[in-house]
Amino acid sequence: MPRKPLKKLLGDMGEYITGSAYIPRDAPKDGDWPYPLNCLFMLDDPTAYFEPRDGDGVPMKNFANSIGVHYLPSRVAAYGFACWQAWKAGDTTRKDDFFKAADWFVAHEDGLFLHHFSLTSVGLEAPWLSCIAQGEGISVLARAYVETGAEHYRDVAVAALAPLTRPVADGGVFSKLPNGAYFLEEYPGTTHRHVLNGCLYAMVGLHDLDRIAPESGAGALLQELLKTVALNADAWERGGWSLYQYAPRGSGLAMNYNTPGYQNVHIALLSFLAAERDTEGLGRVADRLSRAAESLPRRLIALGGKVAYRARAGW
Repeated sequence: MPRKPLKKLLGDMGEYITGSAYIPRDAPKDGDWPYPLNCLFMLDDPTAYFEPRDGDGVPMKNFANSIGVHYLPSRVAAYGFACWQAWKAGDTTRKDDFFKAADWFVAHEDGLFLHHFSLTSVGLEAPWLSCIAQGEGISVLARAYVETGAEHYRDVAVAALAPLTRPVADGGVFSKLPNGAYFLEEYPGTTHRHVLNGCLYAMVGLHDLDRIAPESGAGALLQELLKTVALNADAWERGGWSLYQYAPRGSGLAMNYNTPGYQNVHIALLSFLAAERDTEGLGRVADRLSRAAESLPRRLIALGGKVAYRARAGW
């Protein structure tokens, strides 16, 4: 994975010790279409999260290296979710901002939310797809469709399903665990295989798509993925703490302990999917992760695991 700046590493260590995290665990629950992650905090610091912007006000990302300035689909989606949550909380000035994000996604009529820059650190050459971008894009488009009834939002959301069903070898993001269970890849075709948070984001997108287009088949794929996570959860967990990527016990694979912020992401996404899809197994996993997040000894063990991973993989 890319190396982190020292300031960010020190911030991560502070989160382990204090139990606070920059990503909140609970999201706004207002309305019929809540998003499971609280993105409102990003609007409080737009310079950090949503700048620079293009001429239409859509956020881009300055990678501050040879990559340069590019659209990052997940950043555009995060802006959409933050503005959606602010709008639904009563800030009507954020409605137009939400549709800036939705219209960026709907302009990709083929449903391919590509990254047009290479990530040589993980072995990805431009252009490349990610399950997280596909899932988040679907979630933004589903909300735009519900608000407007405009079919083009729904049509592109349905088109965005295709890469989630296409194997990595064929240019998609669909894969399987060693035991044959279905999975979706955040970094397809690289050594960073089976990243859990990316798959969970995509699963939320499948849930949203199933609500607006049940005939699409999104629900059937989601059910298989729910089984995967429920039955293989221990491959991404140690003592109630989540791991970034697949590392079953005894496999010898590196255990990349998540930061408290990412622990909260897993808790929020798992809790949402468990409640929305009536999946008891995921609820138990979320409960274990929540208890660990509240425990100083568990956080310190996770910190030790993170330091060991970073020493091995590079800071």
